[in-house]
Amino acid sequence: MRLKEPRVRPGRLLAAVLLALCCLCGGVSAGRFTGLLRPGAGGGFAEPLIERAVRLQLGKETGPLTPEDLAQITGIYIYADEVWTDPDGFFRQRPDRQAMGPIRTLDDLARLENLAEVHIARQGDVDVSALAGLRHVETVEFKHMRISGLEPVARLPGLKHAVLFDCGLTGVTALEACTQLESLDIGLNGIGSLAAIGSHPGMRGLSLTWLELPDLNGLGERMPRLESVNLKYSTVSDLSGLAGAPLLKMVFVLPEQEAAVRAALAERPEVRILTEEE
Repeated sequence: MRLKEPRVRPGRLLAAVLLALCCLCGGVSAGRFTGLLRPGAGGGFAEPLIERAVRLQLGKETGPLTPEDLAQITGIYIYADEVWTDPDGFFRQRPDRQAMGPIRTLDDLARLENLAEVHIARQGDVDVSALAGLRHVETVEFKHMRISGLEPVARLPGLKHAVLFDCGLTGVTALEACTQLESLDIGLNGIGSLAAIGSHPGMRGLSLTWLELPDLNGLGERMPRLESVNLKYSTVSDLSGLAGAPLLKMVFVLPEQEAAVRAALAERPEVRILTEEE
């Protein structure tokens, strides 16, 4: 079975979770660089690919970058070795793409004081420690890469939406410190229990795709505001805990999972069980 990664836009991840969670071309004119254009001198960046992302958004291929320039950057969108000015190109990438990017540190992001969204996928081992100093970040998306740790993510005071898909994680309890967190995607990781996810009182959307869990017992206590759960491609031995989520509205599953989920929610007919593909 070919792996299917989430194709929702985490800048609007909560809305996507509630509706359908799981839901060199032309250079600068096409909204992307592919690596054939070299960043100009004067940037002072540790990672040329991040510099290209910044320059693309500014429309400034060469020359010095001033603090005023960098203050204009509110989002970074990098998939493998390509960059975009907005999320559209990022989310159109094929989930089975194999190319990997060269980024090894996010230190350059510390210079982007107004950064609100970080979307980076298909890199190797990446040091994400610089995230800890960013005050305005609300959305973080890392896919198909290995991050140096969760502590810097947990120290983002305004974090609302997090996608940590295929990041080699065994637990995300550090994110309990993110009191504004509303949606979380932790698919395709080594997380094996709800205890390893933690308690998140404000959580409204949760994606558990490709996880193997013994049960969902205590789900309602850990996430009392939870409205949507994505269980596609997951294996959960005991689904009865779904019924304990008092505000649950939607569960996303594959057709072959539907019967088991319906049985677990037999006394909750108001919960919609959705099987449509995104």
